[in-house]
Amino acid sequence: LLVQVIFGTIMEVVSFLLKEDFSVWFGILYAISFSILATVLFDFLLKKVKYKQFIYLGMGVILVTIGLIFHQFTEYHYVSDMTLSNFFKIILGINAYGADYFPLFQLMGFCFIGKFIGEFFYNDRKSLLPKLDKAYNKPFCFVGRHSIIFYLAHQVVLVLILGIIMLS
Repeated sequence: LLVQVIFGTIMEVVSFLLKEDFSVWFGILYAISFSILATVLFDFLLKKVKYKQFIYLGMGVILVTIGLIFHQFTEYHYVSDMTLSNFFKIILGINAYGADYFPLFQLMGFCFIGKFIGEFFYNDRKSLLPKLDKAYNKPFCFVGRHSIIFYLAHQVVLVLILGIIMLS
């Protein structure tokens, strides 16, 4: 969450300097963070439940289905101001806000499904494909271990490139 606050502040400063709206609220980092927090909360609540991975699968399927229903039967209506009624519509995926909007329900559902896959298939934390662990994938592993740095760096670079293009 600290990274999001820093990133959001940087984007607000860029918006102010370039006199364009580059606000990022409910972007991919927010959606992923809230999704991970939800799975951690459920993990804590279901600590002593047997076969809890199937609860994760069920929650994931339900949330993805709800998100897809909202997306299928409603068109995103981008709103320019954040009000309490808009906030709940944004969470549900009926309204969208900001330059980098991602609906929370679908992503939270995918996070629960990922939690199921991790608990069910990788419970022992051993690779199911050990023959693929060769030297050629070390650069991919490096990027994967440092993905937040690469994500934030590419955002800053893109904003700078867009700013230079818009100023010329």
